[in-house]
Amino acid sequence: MACMSTESCPMNGGNGQYSYTRNSSIQRWGVEASKALIGEAVWEKLDTNFSTLFNIADLGCSVGPNTFIVVENIIESVKLKYPSPNPNSEGIEFQVFFNDLASNDFNTLYRSLPRDREYAASIVPGSFHGRLFPKSSLHFIHSSYTLHWLSKVPKELLDKNSPAWNKGRISYGSAPNEVVQAYSAQFAKDMGSFLKARAQELVHGGLMALIIPCLPVDTSPSECPLIAVMDLLGDSLMDMARMGLISEAKVDSFNFPKYYPTQHELKTLIERNGYFSIDRTEPLAQSTTHARDLNFQIFISHTRAAWEGVIKMHFGSDIIDGLFDRFMKKVLKFSPLISRHSSKQIAEIFVLLKRKAKSANGETKLYCMDSGDGPYSYARCSCSQKDLVDAATKEMENEDSKMLQEKEMTNGKTKMLMDKEVSNGESYHMNSGDGPYSYAKYSSYQKAIVDAAKKMLVEAISDNLDINNPSFGSSNTLRIADMGCSIGPNAFIAVQNIVEAVTLKYQSMQQKPQALEFHVFFNDHIANDFNALFRSLPPSRPYFAVGVPGSFHGRLFPKSSLHIVHSSYALHWLSKVPKEVMEINFLGLKNGRNYSTTDEEVLEVFSSQYKRDMQSFLTARAQELVGGGLMVLLVTGMQNGAIFSKTCSGMVFNLFGSCLMDMANAGLVSNEKVYSFHFPLYYTTPKELEALIETNGYFNIERIEILARPLEHELPDYRICSFHLRAAMEGLVEEHFGKEIIEDLFERYTNKLGENSFIFDEEYRKETHLFVFLRRKITEYSSEEKPEAEIGSEEGKKTLNQQLDV
Repeated sequence: MACMSTESCPMNGGNGQYSYTRNSSIQRWGVEASKALIGEAVWEKLDTNFSTLFNIADLGCSVGPNTFIVVENIIESVKLKYPSPNPNSEGIEFQVFFNDLASNDFNTLYRSLPRDREYAASIVPGSFHGRLFPKSSLHFIHSSYTLHWLSKVPKELLDKNSPAWNKGRISYGSAPNEVVQAYSAQFAKDMGSFLKARAQELVHGGLMALIIPCLPVDTSPSECPLIAVMDLLGDSLMDMARMGLISEAKVDSFNFPKYYPTQHELKTLIERNGYFSIDRTEPLAQSTTHARDLNFQIFISHTRAAWEGVIKMHFGSDIIDGLFDRFMKKVLKFSPLISRHSSKQIAEIFVLLKRKAKSANGETKLYCMDSGDGPYSYARCSCSQKDLVDAATKEMENEDSKMLQEKEMTNGKTKMLMDKEVSNGESYHMNSGDGPYSYAKYSSYQKAIVDAAKKMLVEAISDNLDINNPSFGSSNTLRIADMGCSIGPNAFIAVQNIVEAVTLKYQSMQQKPQALEFHVFFNDHIANDFNALFRSLPPSRPYFAVGVPGSFHGRLFPKSSLHIVHSSYALHWLSKVPKEVMEINFLGLKNGRNYSTTDEEVLEVFSSQYKRDMQSFLTARAQELVGGGLMVLLVTGMQNGAIFSKTCSGMVFNLFGSCLMDMANAGLVSNEKVYSFHFPLYYTTPKELEALIETNGYFNIERIEILARPLEHELPDYRICSFHLRAAMEGLVEEHFGKEIIEDLFERYTNKLGENSFIFDEEYRKETHLFVFLRRKITEYSSEEKPEAEIGSEEGKKTLNQQLDV
């Protein structure tokens, strides 16, 4: 039987009774207890070169909220050590990477991100036992309560011919020494892989702070209460096997992939790795509250939040409630014995590692401690670590099931507010999963656009990518962002096309592309199903993948951090429905009309919103791209001079609106609901788009032309058209009208498309798909090349306002 991997065994997601979100206060205690230690570490030990961008990674983040506390502690500490030179300076920008297994519930993590965070948030799916980031790209790494999880169960435990066969047990507490040695050997392999990967990703002088549960000194596994508790869970499983609820063979093939090393083991493995100096290792101070007898019901809830995924993967979900009921009874029965051995409990060890650096003569340079008199030095600490922990623990006692409260930022500096869409815009997402109306199943039209653009993209990158551009820096990492990625797979095709084009460019310049690493950021709204996106990532992808939640109409990345930006079939979505059309009496909209009507004033309102959105998009990208960076846009629009209501797309949306009016007339929905619903879409023209880019002033237009119509040789199928629109729009419709009308509405719509199939005739096919290739201007404009009005100037603002008023 194959060894069970922990790759698909995350903590419980969501916000339910047994979710990790509501059952992680024990881990939160450790995070709070390490706050002062992290502050001291940054003040006394952080000694690395960075300009204005500081990269942080939290490995094993789960679904929050503890990871947000950790990140804020690190950022506060770095800002104290490196304060801004003056009050008007924006200071350091922080980019934070939250990592966990690809099967983790990242959707819940995204939805609970602090709205006023002062950092660019990114998600990195994958096992931390391998590489996750480009070389020398991180300054600070944190991981807590994760490294005792093994990458897989040791294979010897499942081999009937091995002395380490662990029959009838699920852990190593009461097992023979051969079983313990198998666990220890697997932990050694995993720790070696972890440290080797982090050594490549951390800059020289970078720090890594770890909280690792360890076996106390002079304690055998059988004496440790937490390991004994795992044995009780094994006994519960065997009881169910004897009752015929599960097979005994199923229990024999199950082992918990967890191992608690001793401090000596841990130190030996770090020293053997050789890439890090151990600057600090000590147990976290035990608070008086934390040391009390545990509330065993809370303990079981915490245990279930962490262990349920592993058990469910092996045994299925049917046994879970019964298993944990039995487990609870056993724990309560043996609670006096467990309490008597509390001195043998697992110790949370704080480990601070520093990436060794090389001196000029090639020798390893070790940094010694500077005791100093900084705000975190022992000389200036006004209270002990234990006092800090006691205070933090007391504050947390009644918060076991509460979400992390967002902290107000009051330093007055410019913030990267990633969730502007929550208050200033709207969030749209395609249908997730792989169901009958999913975007993954019905996005062939969008794929055809990406395919049609491939040749132009390769040519444009070959002609315009300057690999010797000093703005790209000395790093061998090329960073690519795909804006509006949805759930794939089209985003993966587009990214692969870019990677291949860049590789060809390097080869043509007789460079070695194998030395180049690609860091790819997939962006979409917070409401997008990133869980589905990560599950479908190509397994053999030649790049490091990152997810970035948020609206692309605002800043998403640190300044000058991207080399290539791509967006396909996304920019015709507005950030919000123009506020004017939300007024029911506006221009007689009681007729249920959208901007696809011939009302000039309605068209003007949508056009003005589009211009504002495009300026926001272009200005944000101009800040994020390096000078000379490239942007590829595949923009859906219509021909110059076309009237949208007389195009195929315009009539498609008008037919949908007529279905809603039919349902309102039948009393199935209210008139007010229909009148207040509008598709947040706008189809620009080549002329209009080109003028907007030129007005913005930050980009040179290197190429702009119309793509061949996708699938032009295929006869339109009204049913497929209906399914495509449902895949893209169902979430939007359901949010406004509710789930009850969906089936009836789309059945009416499919029938109406069939009755009006003339709209697919050639004379109405006035839509266009534009290939737009832009280059970020590198230097300040000279008098000869400065555009008529730069958007950042007063003149530019005046010009834009004039355009909006026309």
